Amino acid sequence: MRETASTDFPHHHARINTDAWEVIGHEPAGAEVKFVLAEPSDPDISWFFKENSVDGRLRYAEDYAEKIASHLAPLLGLPSAVVYLASHTIQDMDGAPKTVDGIISKNVCPTDYELIHGKLWLPSSGISDFVPDDTRHRRGHSIANIKLSLVSVTAPPESPMPRNFSGFDAFAGMCLFDAWISNQDRHEENWAVLRAVASDAPLPNRLSPIYDNGSSLAFNVPEDQMEARLQGQRGGVAAWANKGKATKLERSQPGNRQLGLVEAAAQALSLTSEATRTYWQEKFDSISGDDLLRIAHSIPEMSEVRRTFIQELLELNLERIQNACFTTTRANGCIT
Repeated sequence: MRETASTDFPHHHARINTDAWEVIGHEPAGAEVKFVLAEPSDPDISWFFKENSVDGRLRYAEDYAEKIASHLAPLLGLPSAVVYLASHTIQDMDGAPKTVDGIISKNVCPTDYELIHGKLWLPSSGISDFVPDDTRHRRGHSIANIKLSLVSVTAPPESPMPRNFSGFDAFAGMCLFDAWISNQDRHEENWAVLRAVASDAPLPNRLSPIYDNGSSLAFNVPEDQMEARLQGQRGGVAAWANKGKATKLERSQPGNRQLGLVEAAAQALSLTSEATRTYWQEKFDSISGDDLLRIAHSIPEMSEVRRTFIQELLELNLERIQNACFTTTRANGCIT
């Protein structure tokens, strides 16, 4: 089901066509289409359109992952970008019109603030061993350095978190969220700090709401492989979940080993206070099976195989996080 552009944004999962929206900017995004749109009813509000990736005949599912993640984050009290399934007509390589699927994601940067990606925030905060664009080793992009850089940063705006929460307390929640949704792509431009535009403005630096969650929830797994794992082949869904790595964090482990996603979440949590750990534990304990069933099966155009795989993945990762991060005797440790 597709709908023409509307600014009512009802809470459903129909795909919105944005051809009538004004394109006000472009962003480099590799082979994918990514540009900025002005909301028709209020041109001061901007949205990012991101096209789904296609690799040969495989149509990736970043749009479904982004949409589902935007409904999972509020269960944890994590401010998140508002996301809608979308389509837009572009020109193909021959100049012919082609309608592509993707999402629109609302700009998370409030008025009076500017968004500073981690790539710029880390060196500006005195993190001298951070090496931008080090795609092999991710040198300096470590949880410890991120904590140091967020010393003067508070929780995201309009956050339901406790008032005394620091930016890193919130970032630890982001690490937990990435482990839950199997997001391996939290690189230094996929988290950010909000800084007042006017240097004399009495506005605190804040961690940005979470955004860019499309590389999650098995977005690039073909459905025949999903079905095979649901039937117990190749170790089932659990074996796939256990392979999740925090690939965009520094490879500082012995043997140049990457941190597992759950391991990274436990490490981040170990650098917070007991009160913070208790807060996040209570948030995860409050998630119900009904929540996961409702959200995983909420997109009508998504296949039953993908819905079921995502639901099982979320249930498995939830259990892994609870075992690794919220057992009192392991408060300062982790399990992969």
